[in-house]
Amino acid sequence: MSSTSSPVAIDPLNYSVTLIRMQVRGEAPSQCGVGSATGFFFQDSDRKYLITNRHVVIEGEKNFYPDNLLIRIHTSRQSNLPNRDITIPLYDDNNEKLWLEHTNQEIDVAAIHIDSFLLENDVVYPFTSQNIPPSNTILLGVQDNCMVIGYPLGFCDTVHNLPITRVGAIASPYGAFFRGQRHFLLDATLHPGTSGSPVVLPPSRERRIITERGDIVYERREPTYLIGINSGEYGELGLNAVWYSNIIQEIISPPPQQQTQPGT
Repeated sequence: MSSTSSPVAIDPLNYSVTLIRMQVRGEAPSQCGVGSATGFFFQDSDRKYLITNRHVVIEGEKNFYPDNLLIRIHTSRQSNLPNRDITIPLYDDNNEKLWLEHTNQEIDVAAIHIDSFLLENDVVYPFTSQNIPPSNTILLGVQDNCMVIGYPLGFCDTVHNLPITRVGAIASPYGAFFRGQRHFLLDATLHPGTSGSPVVLPPSRERRIITERGDIVYERREPTYLIGINSGEYGELGLNAVWYSNIIQEIISPPPQQQTQPGT
């Protein structure tokens, strides 16, 4: 029996994300699941990273210390059915952390280098710096629509290993750090499990930009822009905090004076 009723066009964005299952072993004989979240792939030069929230890998206030993350990725470009699981440890043999985070630990974003876990046939479509909006050029207003791709409550198409896409609207002025934090607010119906989801602007025939002279013009054929990383519910109004995507570059390629290595 076929897994589809007709030809299906799968957007590459579906291969940019993965379901994360946090696991801990401790003194137990086998791994135990302790939650689920979303991660997405990002490539800088020839290095690939898994990007998610910091609270997915550690949350001291809740005594949450998983040992590893389990992700599932596609292994064929011809079919969505073949997949494999990858276990990514969060600590080395000396119990030193293996993820990267911002020097400001209030920023809820983490990156894990994953090249050593990937095989040649693995199908991942990472975001790159080309997907991050240029600073001070893209003009987004409140109620502009964007997409959140992830795994609410771990829910997804388990047969094809494909995520769920939801639509949200920007709820606070984009570019103005909400209450002084480097995030903006998103009005969307999201659930636990979408922590770490990429928030993207779909390709657009035209979008407002501001030139170096300060003129507002319309630019055509823009790429898919990664505008942020969802961090979960903010307050009690059904709003969500989204960290600006340029934070990723600061984590994986920080200035020398700010650079921190795993375990330091």
